[in-house]
Amino acid sequence: MKILKKILLLLFLLLPIAYPLYPAFKENIWPARASAMGGAFCAVSNDVSAMIFNPAGLSQIERREANFGYTQKFMGLPNVTVGNMAVMFGYPFEKIGTFGISYLSSDVSSLYAEQTLALSYSAPIHKMLGTKTVKVGKRSMEFPNMTLPVYAGLNLKMLSIKYNTAGDERAAKDPVFADAQVSGGLAADLGFLVKPTEKLSSSLVVKNLLSPNLAIGKDSAGAAASEPAPMEIGVGAAYRFGDFGAFEDFVAALDIANRMPKDAAAEMNWRLGAESWFAYHRYAARIGFNNTELALGGGLIQTVGSVEIQLDYSFALPLSVSDNSGHHRLSVTTRF
Repeated sequence: MKILKKILLLLFLLLPIAYPLYPAFKENIWPARASAMGGAFCAVSNDVSAMIFNPAGLSQIERREANFGYTQKFMGLPNVTVGNMAVMFGYPFEKIGTFGISYLSSDVSSLYAEQTLALSYSAPIHKMLGTKTVKVGKRSMEFPNMTLPVYAGLNLKMLSIKYNTAGDERAAKDPVFADAQVSGGLAADLGFLVKPTEKLSSSLVVKNLLSPNLAIGKDSAGAAASEPAPMEIGVGAAYRFGDFGAFEDFVAALDIANRMPKDAAAEMNWRLGAESWFAYHRYAARIGFNNTELALGGGLIQTVGSVEIQLDYSFALPLSVSDNSGHHRLSVTTRF
């Protein structure tokens, strides 16, 4: 029975080769903090995980920041293990912007794996434009050339997909895998973040602006198959209500993204979430939902010397898959 289920799982993963299902690199809610907000994070993006959601927001981090996260998806699903891992690091420079590097890995029962290695850069455009000197009476005063906070960011990503047929003789003999079991290439994301007011922020993100061919094998005509990574265009908004009562830094966010596979209908995704801190920004509570799952979670911050350590957890209940106890994510962030 276990062997049969693995074969069925592998066949499911191979469907994109023959039919336009386009599931590759669809996972985009990696860190626990953003996951607990339903993934509505593009217009927030104020920690190192901005590299995943909106690289423009990376300029909002003020210190060196590292994040490690692990996700167990569909926990309890019989004979299937789906795990995600994320490692991210951001380094801000005062005059030239913020640089980052990230590694994302997703594995399905050791049969199918996706990996992303990305280099990120974010620039605070309004700061880089400098200031101008204006004479007011007998005094000279400095004013910024651009008062509207605008951030821009870029990801350069190496995407790779690997099919593992070693444990299945039938799959190993399949002509689809005769030439290769690995595909991938270079991709790029572009993001913008604008803050019209202190409380309101908006975002625009284009993912896979450059799209590598992820297909393996050949098409029906015998030519090399072609399946570029789907482009995704997303917009977002976040409103910071600030402090009231026991709630601190309360923020609500909404994201809408349009995923556009080649030769297939576009797929619209929406995400809505909220976050609040408590006890002088030491504890956090979050809630969110989107078109595929309901989520909630929390976090805490502890300072050790000059190092700040943040621990976040989220639970997400998928709406379309039963017989499992949902997705569990744990992230650790350090600032130093």
